[in-house]
Amino acid sequence: MWERIAVFVLRYRWILVGTLVALTVFMAYKASEVKFAYDNPKFIPDDDKEYQAYVDFKKTFGDDGSVFVIGINTPKINHVDFFNTWFDLSEDIQNSEGIQQLLSITNVPYLSRGNEQTIIDGDTFQREVFKQERVIKQRVKSKAELDSLLGVVRNLRFYEGLIYKDSGNFTLMAVTLKKSILDSKKRIPFVRGMVKKVENALEPYNVEGHYSGLPFIRTEFSQRIKEELQLFTLLSIIITAFILLFFFRSFYTLLFAMLVVIIGVIWSFGILVLIGFKITMFTALLPPLIVVIGIANCIYLLNKYHEEYRLHSNQMKSLQRVISKVGIAVFFTNLTTAIGFGVFTLTGSTVLHEFGLNAFLSVMSVFFISIILIPVIFSFLKPPSTRHTKHLENKRLRALIEYLAKVATYNRKTVYITTVIVVALAFIGMSRVQRIGFLVDDISKSEKIYKDLKFFETHMNGVMPFEIVVNSGRDGGISDPSVLRKIDRLERQNLANYDVLSKPISIAQIINFARQALHDGDRRFYRVPGNLELNRIMNLMPSKQGEGGNIMLRSLVDSSNQKARISVQMADIGTKRIRELKKEIYGIADTIFNYTRNETSIPTDSIIEIVFDTSEYADHDTVYHMLSEVSYEPVDSSERMDIHITGTSVIFQKGNDYLIRNLLISLVVAFLIIGLIMATIFTSLRMIMISMIPNIIPLLITAGIMGYFNVALKPSTVLVFSVAFGIAVDFTIHFLSKYRMELRRNQFNIQVSVRKALKETGVSMLYTAVILFFGFVIFSGSSFGGTIALGIFTSITLVVGLLSNLILLPSMLLSYDLAKARQQSKKKPIIQYPDDVA
Repeated sequence: MWERIAVFVLRYRWILVGTLVALTVFMAYKASEVKFAYDNPKFIPDDDKEYQAYVDFKKTFGDDGSVFVIGINTPKINHVDFFNTWFDLSEDIQNSEGIQQLLSITNVPYLSRGNEQTIIDGDTFQREVFKQERVIKQRVKSKAELDSLLGVVRNLRFYEGLIYKDSGNFTLMAVTLKKSILDSKKRIPFVRGMVKKVENALEPYNVEGHYSGLPFIRTEFSQRIKEELQLFTLLSIIITAFILLFFFRSFYTLLFAMLVVIIGVIWSFGILVLIGFKITMFTALLPPLIVVIGIANCIYLLNKYHEEYRLHSNQMKSLQRVISKVGIAVFFTNLTTAIGFGVFTLTGSTVLHEFGLNAFLSVMSVFFISIILIPVIFSFLKPPSTRHTKHLENKRLRALIEYLAKVATYNRKTVYITTVIVVALAFIGMSRVQRIGFLVDDISKSEKIYKDLKFFETHMNGVMPFEIVVNSGRDGGISDPSVLRKIDRLERQNLANYDVLSKPISIAQIINFARQALHDGDRRFYRVPGNLELNRIMNLMPSKQGEGGNIMLRSLVDSSNQKARISVQMADIGTKRIRELKKEIYGIADTIFNYTRNETSIPTDSIIEIVFDTSEYADHDTVYHMLSEVSYEPVDSSERMDIHITGTSVIFQKGNDYLIRNLLISLVVAFLIIGLIMATIFTSLRMIMISMIPNIIPLLITAGIMGYFNVALKPSTVLVFSVAFGIAVDFTIHFLSKYRMELRRNQFNIQVSVRKALKETGVSMLYTAVILFFGFVIFSGSSFGGTIALGIFTSITLVVGLLSNLILLPSMLLSYDLAKARQQSKKKPIIQYPDDVA
């Protein structure tokens, strides 16, 4: 079949080139429409219960990841000039288009009592309600005025731990972005514009601004992805070009090989648009990979072309044999590489599905581009000169190949013992690998974005959303005083004990805030009221949305008052600790909300007589305050409240676990599929195992190295194994294809066949390995830890894979029984290779 394909390609080369040019123009047009993804990457399938609960949470309460925080820690906040600058900055940002809400020490609201007009049956009534007013309405004029106003602000306990700390000079500005900005390309210039405003305002005072929150982190990630896509694509082209020029010493070879990979990159972007995807952190890795894979194809094809021409000096015959003899091997190497990527479509993750499908189609496209362009272009050029084929006689490379052949032939025992020892050490290292991921562990600890995150964790315990939803099970249930007390108890007595959780915001805290306002700002009354006082507070809530307490309540309770949200920010503690924290809080919450102690409960139908000796109290208001705190908790053992923990941090933890599990499954699937491909070459199970072992060992060694260097198992590191395995097995396919041909030519003499196969394919394998190594190692210059890990560990795996295929695989073949080789050679493979034809 491949002989006919070769004849077709060379006979109809003009038509094929014209078609390829037309398709490339079309792909370039589609590539111009490529877009970046600005929304949160989704790693969990839509039918996952945790994800469905998170979607329901966002529908009820809004997005939990829309707050951009700006923090400072300086005593200058107590100086009039700096405070006024901070005031002006807050006003400027708040009035910007795209800002939903801003909370700062300069604009904190308090609750006062005023009148509201209410119309009932056409009659207008006046009723007393809470009114929301700003403590600081304008720039301050004196130090005395500033101290007085800051004293009022610090007296409002609701804000302590949220926007300021009593124990220091820390304060922050919490900026909530609108949805239209949050998930669009406008977010990058918008957020960076705000940062620029802050920097310009703080620079004259020599005060450092700190920035964090999911909008800021996502903005930095998106911009870096954009920058690194261009950088690494350019670097991969430059590096591979230099290596190619060094090996082949021909500018024509360099020029047309580069043409192949550039067309391949254009096609990868075009395919991305055609299948309706956008550029993400993962798909941004693809163009540099296409460059490396395309160059590897060119090396195998050009080496074969030069070898054939050197044998018989017939250019067209050489090009025909390039397609007919090497074409199928290159096809299968590209197929196995594509499968290494393609199995990501089985993970159930939207992001990895997009990456896997786009990578599979792009890799196979680069094969067809290579197999058409290289033979056709060189058919129009002059035959290669002696200078161009001189690289095939490189003495150092030949000496290295000869040395490896001797090791495999005469030192097999040493090879096996060394392999066993290395694998044993790898298993020890693997036992140390931990499965853990962090929201921002892809960022270097030396970068400002990471340092700023730790700044907020130090001063307010974190900025990552962690949400607890309390479902009372009935309309209006959240207004029940017993439920409010339970929420308050969970917050004060339990959540407050965790140094990785910030101060919570909930309906209970709002009611406490309102109670303090009811008592003229007295800090002592910042706690949950009793039944009588609660009714009074609820009656003081304004009926109009956007006024008084309602502006805060509407994002903390649902419209039916059945569900309440306890909103907490947490430190980036890693997926392992998040799992433990969830379990602990579920246990605590279940005890608080679903089990009522008998000794503190009073049946609802009981008559309660309470006697106070008030003779010692001259102030009757004090007696009222005592009575207002009297309440009871009804016991209903059949009514159990539902508690659910969600939020971006929880979804990240679930997504991380889900990805790791499914990536490992996809790796097994890749093994099976590539094993079936091997079965088309050798129908013997024993030979299939021999061909797979040299490619599994590098993965074990890489996992062992990860364990020794404390590199955690996370999505970015699990990717290494599927990608590297799919590429490393290419060495095996090229070697075994040549070995099978030599076995028949040399009367089943295994030793001679192995040595000849090693000498002919070894040079191309070394060339390809060098290209692949440098093509992946450039990712170590990334600002993302995951990309760095992908680059370093894939490079290590490929180098070990090369050595394994050049030393261990020949050793195993030489140990293979001669009789078995004869028996195997008589079996007709599923796919007939051209080199098998006598």
